[in-house]
Amino acid sequence: MLFLIRGLDMRKVASFFLFSLAILAPSGCGKAGFYPAKGQFVDASDAPVTVLEGFEVSFEGHGPDGKSYSSTGTIDAQGRFELFTDRPGDGAPMGEGKLLIQPKMKDSEREFPYPLNPKYRTFEKSGLTAKIEPKPNELKFTVELKAGKQSLKQ
Repeated sequence: MLFLIRGLDMRKVASFFLFSLAILAPSGCGKAGFYPAKGQFVDASDAPVTVLEGFEVSFEGHGPDGKSYSSTGTIDAQGRFELFTDRPGDGAPMGEGKLLIQPKMKDSEREFPYPLNPKYRTFEKSGLTAKIEPKPNELKFTVELKAGKQSLKQ
């Protein structure tokens, strides 16, 4: 207990605490080298791809430390998502990477019909790339729907 130590100047303790808080506060909750990354999937007419609600987007890249990272996000009813790496809100690693769109699952073994061109299921074929910069990132991707699928719910 600090207050029991003889000769301790509480003003110095308080000053040290405030200084430490001022240094640590600007760093926020994210990890070093990770930045906010939000995005949206649209079709060729720039309409939100709403049929992707509940699907997952994955970003695979290398962080500034040279390690490989995978970030994910759930796609909402307007085709929007926010990437995270370890926990919601921590962002994605700075650098370039590839994306894929994972199917929505009905249960642990069955998936919902995939409404997009199947190329978006793999990093190698999707053609979706992003560069995460040291700032809040807003990403937008145009994707091809399978024939007969529509962007907007009827």
